[in-house]
Amino acid sequence: MNLSPQTLTTPVLEDAALALIQAKLDAELSWLATAYGRAQKLIRLDGNNRQTYYPAVKATSSTGQDYINMFPDSTLGNYSFFDLRDEQAVEDFATKSPQKNIYKFGAGLVVWFDFKTVYPSPADWKGYGVANVVQQVVDVLQTSQMAGINVEILRYYYSPENIYRGYDHKEIANQFAMSPYGVFRIELDITYRKLC
Repeated sequence: MNLSPQTLTTPVLEDAALALIQAKLDAELSWLATAYGRAQKLIRLDGNNRQTYYPAVKATSSTGQDYINMFPDSTLGNYSFFDLRDEQAVEDFATKSPQKNIYKFGAGLVVWFDFKTVYPSPADWKGYGVANVVQQVVDVLQTSQMAGINVEILRYYYSPENIYRGYDHKEIANQFAMSPYGVFRIELDITYRKLC
């Protein structure tokens, strides 16, 4: 059963900024099935009763609240999610004018995809690399006008040990990190004013 990502009723602070970026990714990348929001680091026990860590986003189902595992999974289609750094900074604080407050946070945007759906012409998809898809996402982040938000692109990663740093990524099946699939992480600094 597919779960639907939870939509926050009243996103504020970094959640409001992420919601605008998600909407841009959804609108401008036709091949992206879902731009998820912030992932949480969850723990589960493996077959040997050891704790393993994985990224997950809140979801809703007929039974209530659940979580979607954000490790590569072809049933989710092409998707993205944000892995936030813990520190959220207040760059400028105006006691009498909260709308002038400036906030900054760091996030990793993780994107997993199938080349065959990004470049659907049967003759074309083998002629592209992960860097081509990174460029598409970077173009959206750089050219998108989002009121009150500035997205600074710092660096990007291709290897699972850097993409899923802090998680037990060894459980990712090899076939989900090699052609026709691809995955990458773009590190961002996001600055925003109080968003209404």
